Amino acid sequence: MSSVTLDFFEALQSAGVAPEKARTAAQSLDREFEQRCATQKQEIEQQYAIHAKELATKGDVEKVRADVEKVRAGMAELEARIIKWNLGAIIAASGLALAIGQLLK
Repeated sequence: MSSVTLDFFEALQSAGVAPEKARTAAQSLDREFEQRCATQKQEIEQQYAIHAKELATKGDVEKVRADVEKVRAGMAELEARIIKWNLGAIIAASGLALAIGQLLK
């Protein structure tokens, strides 16, 4: 018997209920508590199972952060390449314009 059940049993006895009836009532109360606790535990486990697939752990978050950093590094590299190509194209276009200007004189 749990302490709550024992307290209930003692309260029934002090109220004048026969010991056997008090014991039966206390055991019934104990079974009801156990059943409700088991049911609540099952419900909690079901809710956790539903949401566990959607929850992210610290490890998951760190993996995403690492992936984001890789993407940022790749974007920075591409940005540098684009700037180099644009600068080269501008220089080439300027040279071509100067050459055409010299030919037209």
